[in-house]
Amino acid sequence: MTQRIWIELPECKTLEEADSACKKANAMLNKLGVSYDVFWATDQQRHCSTFINANEGPDAGFVECEDRGRWFNLDFLSS
Repeated sequence: MTQRIWIELPECKTLEEADSACKKANAMLNKLGVSYDVFWATDQQRHCSTFINANEGPDAGFVECEDRGRWFNLDFLSS
């Protein structure tokens, strides 16, 4: 059975707000044992306008978080 967790960041109106939210989320995840940055902000989105991207691993691809959140597989997130 796949165990998943939903993580959603707050709505951000500027790149700076999004960057701050991503840094706070990454700091929390790092304290929980995740050894890489999961979230990052950019103003170069192709498919959405939230500024927020996420990945499930240091070698995984990324997604643009259209709804500012993502379901993460705990097996991949914790590795």
